[in-house]
Amino acid sequence: MKRFLNVQHGKWLALPLAAALCLGVSACGAAEISAADDVCMETAGIAADTVLLTVDGREITVEEYLYWSSLVLDTFYYNYVSGTDADDAECTWVGEYWEDGLSPTVLGYLLNYNEPIAHASELGFVMDAETLASEVDARVADYKANYEDEGTFALYLSQICMSEEGFRHIMEETVYYQAMQSYLFSDGGIYNPTDAEILEFADEQGYYNCRYVFFSTVGAYTDAAVESHREMAELLLQNLANSDDPDAYFAGVTADPNWNDDTEDGTGLLTAGGYINSTFDEAARALEIGEISGIVDNTDEYGYFVIQRLAIDPDDLREACRAYRFHQLVAEWVEAAEPVYAEAFDALDMQSFYVNLSSYRLSTDVEGETETAEA
Repeated sequence: MKRFLNVQHGKWLALPLAAALCLGVSACGAAEISAADDVCMETAGIAADTVLLTVDGREITVEEYLYWSSLVLDTFYYNYVSGTDADDAECTWVGEYWEDGLSPTVLGYLLNYNEPIAHASELGFVMDAETLASEVDARVADYKANYEDEGTFALYLSQICMSEEGFRHIMEETVYYQAMQSYLFSDGGIYNPTDAEILEFADEQGYYNCRYVFFSTVGAYTDAAVESHREMAELLLQNLANSDDPDAYFAGVTADPNWNDDTEDGTGLLTAGGYINSTFDEAARALEIGEISGIVDNTDEYGYFVIQRLAIDPDDLREACRAYRFHQLVAEWVEAAEPVYAEAFDALDMQSFYVNLSSYRLSTDVEGETETAEA
């Protein structure tokens, strides 16, 4: 039986594509471990510092490539292979899926974190070496704090083919990624989005803002009970029609539990959809800004709604827009990148690597409670 790392890699490195893993490796107490170079040699037959490919002047070593490969392979195994007929000791599924799906995913991760550094100088961004080192030191210390001692942390790193130096290199890339986004898209940055661009982003992503009053029919088991909730919704519409200030009246009602079965503060619900269900989304998006709906019948699931569409405040989506636009920029760099592969790359046998890595993890496992590194 294989053993896998119990670490949420997506949260661990704050990846754009978060991978929620529960892949167990016990890590409690010192154990006999190999240096990263030995692990790479033992599992892939190539030294850790061997350059496998170069892209835009950035050299990718075996150690970095195997780190991302283990992440992708572990994720795929956990989500699609574990417990199925494909779960065999020879890891034949690696050979089946590597070239067409898994290998491009590994390359995508590598480029995603290397391309911002490659393009930094042309955009006028240079991160002070002392600041970078300080940020990395702090992050490494945070991760070490999740482990019992230095030996346990070193064991964890060895099981993802990493030395501490290699781990620091990965941390440097993530620090640079986040610093570049802040430099380019924060206030004063050359790509900082305007309010109009944020609202355009909101429209592209399907965001809308609204407030609503909900009349629940959940648990209303008779037609009369359901009808009584509809009568309440009709009374609300009558009150709105007779109000001198329908906006203020409706805002007050949304916070009144005597009216609303899902009370909120009246400031609005900002969502890209799916918060309640598609019926609610369609009704809300059909409204003009400030318009109040009629009765929205959703009794097949929840009950009746009366909804008011509200304007979106750009400040509420500013950070989301910045992150999305930076991701788009990085995606353009990744698409344009042209990796140059070294001869050593052709010597990699990823199916054998994963078989060997699984064996190595078993041989270095120790008893005790599982420790999970959290970002």
